[in-house]
Amino acid sequence: MLRTRPLVLVAIASALLASGAAADMIPLVDLRETAADATFKGITDSQSHSPAPFAYFNDNASAYVPDPDPEQSGSCGADAFQVSQFLPNGISMSGGTGGSWYAVPGNYSALSFANFKFRLDGCHQYQYDAWLDPGDLGDSQLAVTASGTPLEYEGAPTVGEIHTTGRLPAGTYEVEGKSYIISDRETTTGPTYTILW
Repeated sequence: MLRTRPLVLVAIASALLASGAAADMIPLVDLRETAADATFKGITDSQSHSPAPFAYFNDNASAYVPDPDPEQSGSCGADAFQVSQFLPNGISMSGGTGGSWYAVPGNYSALSFANFKFRLDGCHQYQYDAWLDPGDLGDSQLAVTASGTPLEYEGAPTVGEIHTTGRLPAGTYEVEGKSYIISDRETTTGPTYTILW
């Protein structure tokens, strides 16, 4: 009987450690999308894609309108890409946008948006690595926030990169990356973002 008690205690301790390790990021909401839209000589092409909730997402949305007149050359197009995934102990997301027209002016827009909301039931040590290239123009976002509050744990560098560590208390959080352009310029390179959480 005395020999089984240490084994039972070891088994209980192992189970407690395992349950503590498993109580990581509990997924709540997944909002991800790539979208592109191009309008040229009154003709519009558009694409929009979203993944299954919390599934690995590797996508390129591309809109393209060639000149409808076979005797003329010209075109307009836009692209948005994203690679993202949610894992029990981490999040990765990367995306960007761009667009252009040729010969005759056109209009285009593109969006790469990723937002994961998750819950932590205990204190969590994190490492945050983020990169942002603002491109020619556009709207970008990199953030780790306490959901439903103005509290931001990690923001975006204006340009360049950030590498840091910290701790989060139990609560509900969001990690977000975004690149968005809307333009009539001949060529636009939108923001490119990467977050490794």
